[in-house]
Amino acid sequence: MNRLAGTPALVLGCLLLFFARRMFGATDGAQIMVWVAVGLLLLSFGLRIPRRQHVVAELRAAERTLLRFHGLSLVGLLIYGLSTEGGRDLIGQALPPPGSPDDLGIVLALAWPLVLALGLVPLLMLERALAPMTLAGQVVARRF
Repeated sequence: MNRLAGTPALVLGCLLLFFARRMFGATDGAQIMVWVAVGLLLLSFGLRIPRRQHVVAELRAAERTLLRFHGLSLVGLLIYGLSTEGGRDLIGQALPPPGSPDDLGIVLALAWPLVLALGLVPLLMLERALAPMTLAGQVVARRF
C-alpha cells in the first residue's frame, strides 16, 4: 500500500463521485457519497506529497509526473464543484429556471468526468509501469 501512495483512494473517490452524480441524482445519499468522494480525493493527494519526498533520485521524475496527474484529477473535482448550485453562485452564474437552456451546465457536466479521466487513466498506467521497477530496485529511466 505504501508504494501506491493514495492511488486506491483516488480511484475509489472518482468512482464514488461519478456514481453519486450520475446514478443517484439529488438525493441525500448522493450528497453523502459526494462528500466522501471529495474526502478520498483530497486524502489521495495528501498521501502522494510525502511519498514524493522519500524516493530515490531515479524515481523523482516519475513521482513528479504522478503528482501532476493527481493534480489534474483535483482540477476535475474543482470543475465538478463549479457545476453545483453553490459553485454556480460562487462564479456568479445562477442555475437557470427549469425548462430553459443551461449551456454552462452542459459544458461543466461534460468537462468534469473528462478531466478526472484525463488525470486518472495516465496515473494508473504510470503506476502500472512503475510497479516492477520499484520492486526490482532498478529504474528504467527512458520510460519517463
